[in-house]
Amino acid sequence: MNSPYELLAGLALLREKSREAGDAGDSNLNAWSALVVRIGGIHFVIAQDDIEEILTQDKLTQVRGVAPWFVGVGFFQGKLLNVIDGQRLLGTESQQDRMLLAAVRILVIPGDKEWFGLKVDELMGIRHVWADYAGPPKQTEKGDWINYVEHWIEIKEQLMPVLNVKKMASVLERSDVSETV
Repeated sequence: MNSPYELLAGLALLREKSREAGDAGDSNLNAWSALVVRIGGIHFVIAQDDIEEILTQDKLTQVRGVAPWFVGVGFFQGKLLNVIDGQRLLGTESQQDRMLLAAVRILVIPGDKEWFGLKVDELMGIRHVWADYAGPPKQTEKGDWINYVEHWIEIKEQLMPVLNVKKMASVLERSDVSETV
């Protein structure tokens, strides 16, 4: 997570950008909050507005005859939550041992018809992002996850893909989770 100094520095930077935008006559400052997560060996950025809740990995009901990336089902606020293994779905399988269970989080993503839980290996922190940090998608990357990347942003001198989880939820709602997938 962020240190108190980093939070204060971020607020000061936001205040400065807001002032500059006001001076330039642009009252629409394009800033957003992002979650930085690790799925396999890759760090992703996810818009915080796309996530309803962050849960720990608790009791899940296993389901037979489904794709290997379908972890199971659970309940969230009285709704059925389809929990998806981010590593297997996105093809970012780590070469190391499986993740530490204490660090695993489930990101709750509301879809149009269903709710999904994306199992991530670790929540690295929350960052405030400005539009001028964005860059176009890198065409050299390979993997299933690249289909869900909107663009790339630089955070702490590291270029990270921005994962479009709304698009992922939409694709999952249209897909069949049987073992033949």
